[in-house]
Amino acid sequence: MPKPEELKRDFVNSSKAVLPLIAFASVHNYVDTIFDRKRSKITEQELAFLNSTKLKDISFENTEDLFFTIKNNKTGETIQIANRTPENKEFRGSNIRNYLETEKAHRPDETLLNSLNKAVKTPDYSDLYNLTKSYLTGEAAQKTYRSKMTEEHFTLFSKIVLQRIGEKIANGEFPSDLTVQEVEYNAELQTKIWEGIDLNFIYDATKNFTEKYDATKSFTEKLTELDHKVVKFGMDGNTNAYNAALAVSQELEDSMIDLINNKIDLAQFKKDCFKVIKDNEAELETHRGRPGIFSLITKLFSAIAGLFGKKTDTAEKLHSIKDSLNELKVSDKEEKADSEKSDHHI
Repeated sequence: MPKPEELKRDFVNSSKAVLPLIAFASVHNYVDTIFDRKRSKITEQELAFLNSTKLKDISFENTEDLFFTIKNNKTGETIQIANRTPENKEFRGSNIRNYLETEKAHRPDETLLNSLNKAVKTPDYSDLYNLTKSYLTGEAAQKTYRSKMTEEHFTLFSKIVLQRIGEKIANGEFPSDLTVQEVEYNAELQTKIWEGIDLNFIYDATKNFTEKYDATKSFTEKLTELDHKVVKFGMDGNTNAYNAALAVSQELEDSMIDLINNKIDLAQFKKDCFKVIKDNEAELETHRGRPGIFSLITKLFSAIAGLFGKKTDTAEKLHSIKDSLNELKVSDKEEKADSEKSDHHI
């Protein structure tokens, strides 16, 4: 029978197969989902429509039919999109409309093509990713490996790995027109993708990190909840609340990843958290009546405080959390560990 340590091996191997397909994804790989056409390519006419249509000009029609219509209100041109009920977070139907409505409110001049490409480069809409996550964090994994991953561990690992691949793409290490098929079947390219990315170390680091703050409620879980509120603000057209909540979510996640990656120390992490509060607390306090947003922000900072042994009441106001962050101290044991820490970066 497989042992718990084999869970790590199989997850790392599956990540090597799945995550590059997300990082290099485009609408060209989602024709079967977006347009409901199996083994088909996007047409030149469809591509031209997506590339010439700005989000500010779109509207939706026939949303109860098998296919709904995206209309360019400026030109009168239309395109048909699959409208079957999404399963496993598939990028079709209402998921596409909800995503585009949010993007439209805050990036009106972005093209439909760029917006859709951005969406499919996230794990949220990947069937393979979500099926793997469901298996390795569920009872099936428990039976197979006598252990299972937490959702927080799975999510955080994937975010960090996708960030590292994204940095390589942004730095021009790969041709800009690579297809998913080339990525999947080119052994030389696969080797290049994983150069300098230590997946075993990332697995261990993210596992230890998530276990360390488990008792204070998952930091990544609260970030996910906050992301849902960000989307809600976007759907409501509440730009100020959207921008403030989005800044908190993104900056906290970036700082958390930098901390795990040994790019910053505890002192800098505290400074970063403090700055997020200072920059956004005024706007978010005015929206404490919005569904759960104020509570979520306080829970996020309580999780940070709990991570280093300082507990705070989640009902406290942001200025109290700010004081708690100021008071955080690294223990002698942690200081010694930090001094002995190698320069090993993810």
